[in-house]
Amino acid sequence: EERFVCRFTKRLSPAVHNSTLHMRAQRDEQKQAMLFEITKKFHSSINVDDVLQAVIENMRKLYPDMGVDL
Repeated sequence: EERFVCRFTKRLSPAVHNSTLHMRAQRDEQKQAMLFEITKKFHSSINVDDVLQAVIENMRKLYPDMGVDL
């Protein structure tokens, strides 16, 4: 009985490990898709000119002696 349990465990272990890896990959894929959708919405809702202007203004405040062009 003990040998059976040991053999069963050895055979089952790779399957459980592969299943865990597959589930983790699916979860990571879902997270990446969600982040991509959020990023698309974020980019579609912001005014790029305003963002770039704010970056330039803040860079000029932080580094007054440096030229900034975007």
